[in-house]
Amino acid sequence: MRALSISKLRAAATLGAGGLFSPDWAHASAGLGTSPATALLPDGAAWLLAGMAVLVLFYCLMRAPWKEISGTSASHAWLVAAIVLALAWQLRVPLPGGAAIHFLGVTLIALMFGPHLGTLTLGLAAVFSLYLGAGSLERFGLTVLLGAAGPCWAMHSLLRATQRYLPQHLFVYLLVIGLFGSALVLGLTAALQLGVYAALQGGHNGEVLMQQALPYALLLAWGEALTVGMLVTLFVIYKPQWMLSFDDRIYLQRAVARGDETR
Repeated sequence: MRALSISKLRAAATLGAGGLFSPDWAHASAGLGTSPATALLPDGAAWLLAGMAVLVLFYCLMRAPWKEISGTSASHAWLVAAIVLALAWQLRVPLPGGAAIHFLGVTLIALMFGPHLGTLTLGLAAVFSLYLGAGSLERFGLTVLLGAAGPCWAMHSLLRATQRYLPQHLFVYLLVIGLFGSALVLGLTAALQLGVYAALQGGHNGEVLMQQALPYALLLAWGEALTVGMLVTLFVIYKPQWMLSFDDRIYLQRAVARGDETR
């Protein structure tokens, strides 16, 4: 039973912030051989998800703020970010039982480029991963939908909620969104992805996967959130043109007003 549970854990090669991008999650070892995890889905479901992912990316391509970033360094930064992410996703930390985790970067990308361009950046990174041999077309749809579009739009919704209900202060953006918001979205993404894996595995093996992998996933989510919080602070100070979600008219208006009053 222990050997079986370990083999099932190998099916979730990247957990928590790593999500669906890791190379090995598509192989679910069972008995003498291995088979793609997408084979656990109904026939044609993986390709249906891939088609949905292509439509989402096309929508984001049409709605991306190209005019806003035209002539700025952000017009090149999103391409560089896609390449860097594709390379970073190849660096994985193994866990007991054959699983592995890695940095995802989805919340940072969402804050830097917004939901449309952010999703497009992550989708392009997934394509680069395919070129590097670290992915498959069969799981491309799940990668984009669960590991890119979902977290990006979750961060966007959280940002809008804080702008509406919380004080419009710089530290609200840096701490509530950059740190705690990232931790929340990454943690929920981890739970959702593990839930999908557990559902595909089914039965006792799914329960074992959740019990043994979820603590590591949540721990990594918090660690990545700390990194994202620091990077967001640095970019807001030194590269504000990269932070499309940061509006100085919202978060710095009080500071500017106070400065005018003291003159």
